[in-house]
Amino acid sequence: MRTPGCISCSALVMLRYVDEADLSHGTKRFVRLAAPLAAIFVPAAFFLSLPSPTATHGQRFIYLAYVGAVILARASSRWASASSGRPADPARPE
Repeated sequence: MRTPGCISCSALVMLRYVDEADLSHGTKRFVRLAAPLAAIFVPAAFFLSLPSPTATHGQRFIYLAYVGAVILARASSRWASASSGRPADPARPE
């Protein structure tokens, strides 16, 4: 399973380029925190959902994957909108 490595690498790439993006301070802080959080939540959901080999069904920890996916999607959309040339804050004209 290569999911933890892929998400971790994408989080590192996002952190590299978020400093160069034209984002407000709050948005930049959110994206810098959200990328590593998603890289932690998604693999943790899969690893913690079946902790014992004798378990017959998964636990509720699998919902952490949805939380991580929503966090990653939100951070990616904010980062992408700033990278596409649109202003990060509509009230602040360029």
